[in-house]
Amino acid sequence: MTATIKLKINNDGSIIAWRQDPVTNLDLTWRDAIEISPKPTVTSKEIIIPQYNLEVTPIEITYTVIVASVAERINVAISEFKNEFLAKSNNVLQHIIQNLTIDLDVNLLLSYQVALNEKIAAISAATTHEELDAVLGL
Repeated sequence: MTATIKLKINNDGSIIAWRQDPVTNLDLTWRDAIEISPKPTVTSKEIIIPQYNLEVTPIEITYTVIVASVAERINVAISEFKNEFLAKSNNVLQHIIQNLTIDLDVNLLLSYQVALNEKIAAISAATTHEELDAVLGL
């Protein structure tokens, strides 16, 4: 399976990926990319490491699969939940900017933060694949 996404390579070498066009000022530094499955997932007891071929257009993203330890799966799960939190927060902040409804939206942001912290604590407490699966609802 192949999916088209947008990538931005920052000056420090970090890469930002979007599965759709970024909502804010798409500039010339965003590049098209092709993601060649498998995709990273917290449901797997394997870790999938992305590799970027920046020499071709569109950029090709391929993956190396390795057997994951519980600690590695915990790191992937926490990263995914943090990314989900950032996406939700960005949507709320955009709503605040557009509608100037700060009180309700700040409470929503705080509820997202509390839920994130609780999920991270539960994930971090797992010591086996089975415990992690239970926390993740797998």
